[in-house]
Amino acid sequence: MQVDEFGREIPAVFRRPDSPPPPPPSHHATHQGPPPPVLSSRSTHRDPYLPSVSNPPKSHRKAHPSTRYVDRPLLCEFVWKDQKKQDGDDSEEAYEDYRRKYCLNYVRSFFNKHLDDSWFRAKYSPAAKKHCKEQERERATAEAKAVSEAIQASLDSVVAGGDADATPSFVVQARLGQGHKEKSSAPQPLHSRKRRYSEEDTETNRSNTVPASHVLHLHTNPEQKYLTISEVPPHVNEDQILAALMDHCHMKDVKISDVRLFSSTPTFYTNSVHLQRQIFCVAASAVVDDIVTHLAQQGNEMSRPHRHVPRKDHEEAAKMWELDVDCRDPYGRLDYDHDGKGGAPEDGLAVPPRKSTVLVSNRILPRGTQTLSAAVSSKDRIPRDQEAAKTIARALDVACQIPEGLRLDDVLDRLALEQPEDVLDVSVAYLRRVHLFSFYNGCTQAECVGDVLAGKHAASTIHLRLENADSLLKDDEVPAPAMSTTDETSNGESIPAASKDLLVQRLDDSIAKALEDCSTWINAHGSAVDEVTEEAAAAIVEEEQKTRIDWLQNHSLDDDGRARCSFHFCHKLFKDDSFLHKHLLKKHREYLVAEQAKTHDKYMMRAWDEEPNRAVPDVQVDCGLKFGLQPSPVLGREPTCEDPEPLLWQQEEARRNREVALRQQRQQHAPHRPLPSMDRNSLDGDGSAFGGTGKPRPSSGFVDVDDMKETKVEMVFENVDVVASVASKKKKKKRKLL
Repeated sequence: MQVDEFGREIPAVFRRPDSPPPPPPSHHATHQGPPPPVLSSRSTHRDPYLPSVSNPPKSHRKAHPSTRYVDRPLLCEFVWKDQKKQDGDDSEEAYEDYRRKYCLNYVRSFFNKHLDDSWFRAKYSPAAKKHCKEQERERATAEAKAVSEAIQASLDSVVAGGDADATPSFVVQARLGQGHKEKSSAPQPLHSRKRRYSEEDTETNRSNTVPASHVLHLHTNPEQKYLTISEVPPHVNEDQILAALMDHCHMKDVKISDVRLFSSTPTFYTNSVHLQRQIFCVAASAVVDDIVTHLAQQGNEMSRPHRHVPRKDHEEAAKMWELDVDCRDPYGRLDYDHDGKGGAPEDGLAVPPRKSTVLVSNRILPRGTQTLSAAVSSKDRIPRDQEAAKTIARALDVACQIPEGLRLDDVLDRLALEQPEDVLDVSVAYLRRVHLFSFYNGCTQAECVGDVLAGKHAASTIHLRLENADSLLKDDEVPAPAMSTTDETSNGESIPAASKDLLVQRLDDSIAKALEDCSTWINAHGSAVDEVTEEAAAAIVEEEQKTRIDWLQNHSLDDDGRARCSFHFCHKLFKDDSFLHKHLLKKHREYLVAEQAKTHDKYMMRAWDEEPNRAVPDVQVDCGLKFGLQPSPVLGREPTCEDPEPLLWQQEEARRNREVALRQQRQQHAPHRPLPSMDRNSLDGDGSAFGGTGKPRPSSGFVDVDDMKETKVEMVFENVDVVASVASKKKKKKRKLL
């Protein structure tokens, strides 16, 4: 069997590369590990809003080797050497070579399986990564424009009202200093009778409203709606989802470009190679309503279970439907085009169909709020946080090439705010909406808006400052734990350590790190990606153009001065090559996409090999009968995993030592109790009760059948008095005659 440049086997019929065979199964332990996880099908009696795992779609393809790694786990060093004793090659070098080959095959098989997945290509293909960054820039520009329009509308309302001193509604709805701690329903312990937040205070019972100025335009735009597509398998891409949705749209003059899809990053499930993600479809309200109407007419609505607790109106109106998606190979990795010139496959097999089922819901995901601690909400921090937020926003505006007039500095100049608190709140709202940046939680930026919509990033939560934070800090008798003697802010001012706690320290560290990254963002020279990725993306585009020209020439046949299509199922005749090329690009474009996709493979493999922390599930290590299968992560540029068995034995020994110490402690408190009997079975090989401690341990009552001792009993019958037995006579009762 042939092997490509990546060390992958190339089957005779299928072009999809296959990985080398996995290592042999374990014969030492009877427990070979659980079979591949059997995922339960969707039940009509479960809550459709809860995350669930669907059955993997049935396919006519052969099982990928990566699915066999659950049945053939990696052997720990003890089990492996026990099997290799008969071969005589049980050295440590041989085991290290076995483990290295196992991890390498595991990583390669995962790469081969997800090579064509859209989320995988967006992460490791330079051209796909650049395309995603450019799309994110377009979204950021559109969001900045929406923020500018909302500010202008609030200013116009102030002018129309005639009160020049009135605060614009955008600023009022952006204020974060109105957070309240919700009263906990759990009972408080007896030793904490002193409560920081009084229950009699009615302010604590108020719910924290969501500031409207911090909400993304996708949620607030009244002219559009969005659908949530959940339980999307990793091999289903966005184009296939869009095609399945448009099949249920019967409106005329609807362009595919008018429907936008935002995908979140996949979620790993424990000990499984199946990843799932959520995709959000945003379109005009009429388009979404038409899709929902035709989905409901199919009768595939999932019935919701009976709810004992009444829900809100918008939750009761939300429903969920099943959507079938045609997810055959998007890049033609199967041997559709045998000779690269339109020839039929050698065995004449047709393209195998493949379908998956996803869940579509019109439920609006809730936008949550969280109240910060009193130390973080202190007004003493507002001037410093204001300058930090403005500096970060300026750097991100330059990096994302936000047009002039829509940047944060232009927004603040138009509002002409005087209060530092309002400047900070508007800056935080701008960072969250335009750059998907969470200021109060880690100062991190989300990779895509899909993670924010799905609630997978800190920017999906709006953080409110505690309203009465300063009064609570004054009334607090116990000072916060000091992290250091003094600390410096971004302005160089020193603040006492007594006023800092762990949350404040974390926030200061994250702000300092973000300020350090500002220079890197500004020096990007307006490029969406770094220079190395930019050069690789340009090389891929050049190779795709060359592949396009070669593909058009290879699929053109000369027939008496005219051009004929070379595909075996077409063979249409055209006047010249220009008409044939239009036909090929319109009717057989998927085969061109398949050829162009191969230009990304070597760049993706290079990025995959250079990444130390790959997105692969943990391998299962067979640790024998005692511990069974244990997960272990595969890390490093040269993929390897740690042997968990030594650590497990250390933990087991520590547990037994604690049991022995506890047993001895109990015996000391009860000296009148006799010590347990000791036998040879209760001692280790060195004569100690356990682990060479030299102290006896009680017998476990175990009897070794191979080491049983015969005990002889002598019987003596001399001078034995024999007493004659006297039978007891029973008196018969006389019957009385009546």
